Amino acid sequence: MKKDFAVGLDMGGTNIRTAAVSKAGDVLLMLRGPARAKGTARATVENISAQILALEDAARRHGLGRTIAIGVAVPGPLNVRTGVIYAAPHVKAWRSFPLRRDLERVLSGR
Repeated sequence: MKKDFAVGLDMGGTNIRTAAVSKAGDVLLMLRGPARAKGTARATVENISAQILALEDAARRHGLGRTIAIGVAVPGPLNVRTGVIYAAPHVKAWRSFPLRRDLERVLSGR
């Protein structure tokens, strides 16, 4: 039986780490890619989305199931209910930026 998983993403200043995590909290697969945090807000969202999709593709190749949730960790103050980042120290373009809305928009077609 294939294991469904949650995607965890940690946005750092240099790298982004993505992980497929089981319901029990076990890391099943982890990837690392460039943060590219100096670009526009939209370009940074596209990069994050591409890395989530790459993790999901790698998870399928490893025989894992489907993504059941996505969690994103970014530095700086944000509203956890709305998904708006007020400011991120290493992504200057993210000022009152609706990250959750934009990620949902980009990832909805997968």
